[in-house]
Amino acid sequence: MNYLTIALWICLFVCGPVLAENSTEPVGNDAVESGDAPGDTGESTADMTANASEHNATSELPAWIFPAYSPYVSKDKIDPFVSFIKAQEAVPGIVKKERKPQTPLESVDINQLKLIGILHQSSVALAMVEMPDGKGYLIRPGTRVGLYDGVVTAIENERLVIEEEYVDVFGEAKKRTAYLRLRQEKE
Repeated sequence: MNYLTIALWICLFVCGPVLAENSTEPVGNDAVESGDAPGDTGESTADMTANASEHNATSELPAWIFPAYSPYVSKDKIDPFVSFIKAQEAVPGIVKKERKPQTPLESVDINQLKLIGILHQSSVALAMVEMPDGKGYLIRPGTRVGLYDGVVTAIENERLVIEEEYVDVFGEAKKRTAYLRLRQEKE
């Protein structure tokens, strides 16, 4: 916008109400054609203004215009600034130790591991598992696997036995046994 346009707008806003107050002529053609102009009835603008203010002072307004006063009480209302999601309380007596995964085997779920082979030597049993990315790892009893602190408890002829700790819906710590089978059974 240029300066001339800005100056024009300022003049309209400042001078517009002053010009409207001083004007006694009707605005537009509707007032002249319908006979509502002040000169047609013989009344001046000042007389019309006096009659209008007298009419407003004496007439009563309907009750629905004045609503009943009711103060706002926020005591029983919900606070809009408090989160709807409540923090889950810790179950007393159960302290979950947060461990960082030490090996890649602890960063995947047990269901994602595939048992490739089992090797029995004199007193030691080893199992080979394959990760989802195709890498293979040797596992012994006592090796930690899975996302839920699973520990390999036994390596049997056809399967790997893993015990996991979990918290059930009632907040009790329990152990579950999971198995990785060498040959997947078809259903």
